[in-house]
Amino acid sequence: PEIVDRLDLPRTTAHELVNTIIYSAYLRRDAKQSNKVFLGPKVFELGNVYAGKLELIAEGRKVAEEIVAKCDETVQMAILDGTEAVFVAKVECSKMVRLVSWVGSRVPAHCTAVGKMLLSSLPESVINDLYKGQDNLEKMTENSISSLSQLKHELSVIRKRGLSYDDCESNTDVRCVSAPIYNHTGKMVAAMSISVPV
Repeated sequence: PEIVDRLDLPRTTAHELVNTIIYSAYLRRDAKQSNKVFLGPKVFELGNVYAGKLELIAEGRKVAEEIVAKCDETVQMAILDGTEAVFVAKVECSKMVRLVSWVGSRVPAHCTAVGKMLLSSLPESVINDLYKGQDNLEKMTENSISSLSQLKHELSVIRKRGLSYDDCESNTDVRCVSAPIYNHTGKMVAAMSISVPV
């Protein structure tokens, strides 16, 4: 009843939504009163994932600051969300000419050094699923990878080399080099890049 009142939903709609959320383990019913619900175990899992990301971002920012202090070029860190690279940390250089981007921005992963690095960690079957029905890929510049076969070839090169590059593929005036960031289990969880004006 409280959910119905707070969300101003019809009772049947609220009931269906709550049951779906209970089924997904984000809520659980009170054992004694079936009309009462509490947060479920999935919320705890989400919280831990979120906290882990915060630690990753804080640690990544610290490393990015050290790199910028050495090379005075912009350093960014990104994670993969589907076929997009999402920038989660950025440290600016002190130079007048530098990359214009912001934390939270999303770009097609195949057009960036960080995105290609992250995609390189995925098995080909996952790449096929992510890009299902997309033989032609969106281009950000004339240098962008434009086909799935080109992307697969580039990813195989990156896997062998251990670094990825953006040769004016997301911005005609910028080149980038990217390296992977692994967690304690050896899984690639993010990538970091240095961006240099052409």
